[in-house]
Amino acid sequence: FGSISLSSMLIKPVQRVLKYPLLLNELLKNSLDSESNCDLKLALNTMNDVATAINEFKRRKDLVLKYRETVPGISKKVQKLNWHSVAKKSSRINQRITQFTGLNSHTVDQKFIYEEKRFRTIEKMIKLVLKNVNQYVEIFKDNSFSELQCAESLRQFHDSPNPPDEIVKYYGRIYMIAEQYSSQMVSFILQHVQEPLNQLLQMFHGPFRLIQKRNDKCLDFDRAANKAARAKDTKEKDKIMQTQDELNVIKNVYIALNTQLLEELPILSDKCSVFLQYCLSSFVEAYNRYFRKCCVQINEVAKLPFLSKDTDTDFFMKASEQLSNLMFTPSLNGKENSKKPFLSTNFMNDHEDVNHNSALSSDNGFNCSSFSDTSTLYDPIDQTTSLNSFLYETQTTASESIAENPICIVKYDFTAECDAEITVQEGTLVNVCRMCDSKGNSDWWLVEQGGVKGYIPHTFLIMKSANEKHLICKTQSENLRNDQHDENATFKVEYNFQAINPGELTVNEGQTVRVLRKHDSKRNNEWWLVEYDGKQGFVPQDYLKSINEP
Repeated sequence: FGSISLSSMLIKPVQRVLKYPLLLNELLKNSLDSESNCDLKLALNTMNDVATAINEFKRRKDLVLKYRETVPGISKKVQKLNWHSVAKKSSRINQRITQFTGLNSHTVDQKFIYEEKRFRTIEKMIKLVLKNVNQYVEIFKDNSFSELQCAESLRQFHDSPNPPDEIVKYYGRIYMIAEQYSSQMVSFILQHVQEPLNQLLQMFHGPFRLIQKRNDKCLDFDRAANKAARAKDTKEKDKIMQTQDELNVIKNVYIALNTQLLEELPILSDKCSVFLQYCLSSFVEAYNRYFRKCCVQINEVAKLPFLSKDTDTDFFMKASEQLSNLMFTPSLNGKENSKKPFLSTNFMNDHEDVNHNSALSSDNGFNCSSFSDTSTLYDPIDQTTSLNSFLYETQTTASESIAENPICIVKYDFTAECDAEITVQEGTLVNVCRMCDSKGNSDWWLVEQGGVKGYIPHTFLIMKSANEKHLICKTQSENLRNDQHDENATFKVEYNFQAINPGELTVNEGQTVRVLRKHDSKRNNEWWLVEYDGKQGFVPQDYLKSINEP
């Protein structure tokens, strides 16, 4: 080595870093002792540390490659089964039991426990997201198929040599949404969400296997440490040396695996979190693209002439006419089934002024969209006025109305279906406050009866002549006096009635009740206000029978 000159070393430098310690060591041996050798010794120590770190990294890498590999198939696992592996498994189980019972100490690495828990949490989150996405895709496919089936049924219903252009356009746009756009969305989700997440889960097998091996080596290290501690008590040098060598080997393997996992698990967890966020963003992007395309097609569908009509009104009128012609269909509201115009959803918004004056407000719990065999109207008992004051107010209102507003006779029974309407009986007299609604629609008139205002169809009314107005107030007063005479009468309960809604009264068969009023606040005669045992409430009229009746 001494024949090698410095110039030749500069021309052909050493390519491998692990050769540097040998080169520096030779230079140190062949150099004279002087103070300048301090720098050479420092360089030698530094390169030795570098070589040790490189060798340790290679050893850790070899361990990872060794323990990361899985044995495919049960037959290969059985072939690798031997007495040594069985002994290791049994010793690890014994060590785990003794640690669980507290007989032996065990190594705890809090940083590794945190990183392992974090990694397992990310894995569970990915599985949950993948499960939900798969369920969503299946439901989305079923929904798209159902939409296409509905459009197909409509097209077959209008199947003819020359089908309407509207149906053809409608089917074409729904077909584009259900087939083309839906397929594009499902393909995008499969490519950017489902497949990447499945591949990521497949890559988790290696890290989990290394974690399991690390935990096994930790048990082996604790077992070897306890064995070495017991050997020291025997003071046998051979046994102490043997156990110490075994402890060093197991310790090196455990530290190598633990260090490698502590270095790479945080990086892997961060990368998986970013990757999961990317997949979720891709899912939202697929959803966004699909609905942006669908909105264009749905807007075009909504512009078709047959959808721009008031389809609900036409359907309701035709269905009502057909039902009124059926003999077996019960008449719930009398003749208005075939004569009442359809009340659209905009009607309620047009008549907010009536809601303030109506005796039955939305706070009473009445819902216009609810249907039942018997209309249930609530009348708070504590707000019920006496019959005398009610008669006085009615007479006063009727007198004022005669002077200012026209009087009409009700042709048919009409039951209110929402707060803006008023319930009236055939043959009763009402005051017309306005011959249209707030939008100028003349089909609905605002009328007043007994201090209660509401809308009814104008076809239900007959205008009274001017020379008959002087008889109206007298007729109403007599009717109210007759009502006052009939009310406060005693009736007998024929059937048990259980109160369900507020304002109703529970009565039993055979009880005797006093009728306070034979209608509710909407003048509906199907519900009577009665009193029993000091309690007041509404009871269906059909459940009561006059004591004077046989």
